[in-house]
Amino acid sequence: MSDTSPYMTVKEAAIYLHLNEKKVYQLASDGHLPATKVTGKWLFPRKLIDRWLLESSHHGVLSDRLLLSGSDDPLLKAGLLRVMQQQQHQALYSYMPTGTQAGLSLLAQGLVDCCAVHWGKAEESQLRHPALIRQYAGSRHWVLVHLFKRQQGLMIRSDDSATLLSDAQEMLQKRWVIRQEGAGSQRFFKRLATATTHCLRQD
Repeated sequence: MSDTSPYMTVKEAAIYLHLNEKKVYQLASDGHLPATKVTGKWLFPRKLIDRWLLESSHHGVLSDRLLLSGSDDPLLKAGLLRVMQQQQHQALYSYMPTGTQAGLSLLAQGLVDCCAVHWGKAEESQLRHPALIRQYAGSRHWVLVHLFKRQQGLMIRSDDSATLLSDAQEMLQKRWVIRQEGAGSQRFFKRLATATTHCLRQD
């Protein structure tokens, strides 16, 4: 087994973990062991295997922390702060708003514990959210929880409100500050702008 390679084969992973190869195959297929399949062969990232060993140990060394990412949500941030205060700062709680898609990517890599998702209309969330999540590796082991509904809108200057609400062409000519690519709010704005452009073409 080469210690310089960042990836291990099934045989190397079995030796490294002191397991038989059949058990390694089973753990990988069930999504319990960090692994990826390339051209039909399993490969095991050495760093993630080491982390998996640490976290699965008794009271895992990372069990005293909770790392969240995904959509920026003031309510979630306030709730996390309340939990931290109740725990009397005996654990590490960290919230990094990255946008929905970046947060899900971090979750798929095992770099965070939870991801906040704001994606699409609330009445479509029962279909859209599972469909979005299924695109990420290991998602079959995730738990999707719908906590609350969020209202979205546009923040505009008071002296622009009358013009923007009455003239769609004027709206598209304004300068907008939007969220990063992959954020639910940015997707919301794109859909609104696309719908407005479509209306202008029809007129």
